Amino acid sequence: MSGFLLWAGAGLVLAHAESTVRGLAWPESGGPFDRGYRATGPTLAAAAGRRFGLGRRLELHVEGRLAVSWARVPVEGGEASVPDRSLHLRVGLGYRF
Repeated sequence: MSGFLLWAGAGLVLAHAESTVRGLAWPESGGPFDRGYRATGPTLAAAAGRRFGLGRRLELHVEGRLAVSWARVPVEGGEASVPDRSLHLRVGLGYRF
């Protein structure tokens, strides 16, 4: 696939769970630095992009990205399963110095 940029990555979902279930609120504290953020699951991403020359220094960048994440976040009295799938299209201009 000449001219294409391909990449893949993996990481963690950092969630800040804010919930009220049956009148019981989950505290918005805890985790690192007591700010309520917690590592709650994995995330995977893959992308393909291409640059198109628009002259001597200007470029058009186009990228498509797929991200898949799954998290289990705490709620008062249990936890919630939170899957996420997203498709992104990014378009931008670049300038070569």
